[in-house]
Amino acid sequence: MGGCWYTLTDNGADKLYNYVYNYLLIAGEDIAQWMAGTARRSGEDAVKEALDNIEAAGCEEAMLSPVTAELCEIDRLVDILETR
Repeated sequence: MGGCWYTLTDNGADKLYNYVYNYLLIAGEDIAQWMAGTARRSGEDAVKEALDNIEAAGCEEAMLSPVTAELCEIDRLVDILETR
Protein backbone atom coordinates (compact mmCIF):
# COMPACT_ATOMS: atom_id res chain seq x y z
CA MET A 1 0.00 0.00 0.00
CA GLY A 2 1.19 3.47 -0.85
CA GLY A 3 -0.26 6.86 -0.23
CA CYS A 4 0.15 10.57 0.10
CA TRP A 5 -1.44 13.82 1.13
CA TYR A 6 -2.82 15.67 -1.87
CA THR A 7 -4.94 18.59 -2.94
CA LEU A 8 -6.76 19.41 -6.14
CA THR A 9 -8.11 22.76 -4.97
CA ASP A 10 -7.33 26.24 -6.19
CA ASN A 11 -4.19 27.60 -4.48
CA GLY A 12 -3.43 23.99 -3.68
CA ALA A 13 0.32 24.34 -3.19
CA ASP A 14 -0.21 26.79 -0.33
CA LYS A 15 -2.94 24.68 1.23
CA LEU A 16 -0.80 21.56 1.03
CA TYR A 17 2.19 23.28 2.60
CA ASN A 18 0.09 24.74 5.41
CA TYR A 19 -1.63 21.44 6.15
CA VAL A 20 1.58 19.44 6.34
CA TYR A 21 3.30 22.16 8.34
CA ASN A 22 0.51 22.39 10.90
CA TYR A 23 0.11 18.62 11.08
CA LEU A 24 3.79 18.06 11.81
CA LEU A 25 4.42 21.11 13.98
CA ILE A 26 4.12 18.85 17.00
CA ALA A 27 7.49 17.38 15.93
CA GLY A 28 9.09 20.84 16.00
CA GLU A 29 9.41 23.86 13.74
CA ASP A 30 12.39 22.58 11.74
CA ILE A 31 10.83 19.22 10.92
CA ALA A 32 7.47 20.80 10.07
CA GLN A 33 9.10 23.28 7.68
CA TRP A 34 11.27 20.62 6.07
CA MET A 35 8.47 18.12 5.54
CA ALA A 36 6.01 20.77 4.33
CA GLY A 37 8.64 21.88 1.84
CA THR A 38 8.79 18.37 0.39
CA ALA A 39 5.02 18.05 -0.11
CA ARG A 40 4.44 18.22 -3.86
CA ARG A 41 1.12 16.48 -4.58
CA SER A 42 -0.82 19.58 -5.54
CA GLY A 43 -2.69 19.60 -8.82
CA GLU A 44 -3.87 17.06 -11.34
CA ASP A 45 -0.47 16.23 -12.85
CA ALA A 46 1.13 15.76 -9.44
CA VAL A 47 -1.62 13.42 -8.27
CA LYS A 48 -1.39 11.42 -11.50
CA GLU A 49 2.37 11.15 -10.99
CA ALA A 50 1.83 9.98 -7.41
CA LEU A 51 -0.54 7.25 -8.59
CA ASP A 52 1.92 6.19 -11.29
CA ASN A 53 4.73 6.03 -8.72
CA ILE A 54 2.62 4.05 -6.27
CA GLU A 55 1.72 1.58 -9.01
CA ALA A 56 5.33 1.35 -10.24
CA ALA A 57 6.43 0.51 -6.70
CA GLY A 58 4.21 -2.57 -6.86
CA CYS A 59 1.49 -1.31 -4.55
CA GLU A 60 -1.97 -2.70 -5.14
CA GLU A 61 -3.70 -0.09 -3.00
CA ALA A 62 -3.32 3.65 -2.53
CA MET A 63 -4.52 5.77 0.35
CA LEU A 64 -4.91 9.36 -0.83
CA SER A 65 -5.61 11.86 1.94
CA PRO A 66 -7.00 15.25 0.90
CA VAL A 67 -5.69 18.20 2.88
CA THR A 68 -8.90 20.21 2.74
CA ALA A 69 -12.57 19.50 3.36
CA GLU A 70 -13.52 21.07 0.02
CA LEU A 71 -15.83 18.77 -1.93
CA CYS A 72 -13.96 19.48 -5.16
CA GLU A 73 -11.16 17.29 -3.75
CA ILE A 74 -13.34 14.23 -4.27
CA ASP A 75 -14.94 15.33 -7.53
CA ARG A 76 -11.59 16.11 -9.14
CA LEU A 77 -10.01 12.91 -7.83
CA VAL A 78 -12.86 10.88 -9.33
CA ASP A 79 -12.20 12.55 -12.68
CA ILE A 80 -8.53 11.49 -12.48
CA LEU A 81 -9.34 7.93 -11.45
CA GLU A 82 -11.91 7.50 -14.22
CA THR A 83 -9.24 8.18 -16.84
CA ARG A 84 -6.68 5.71 -15.47
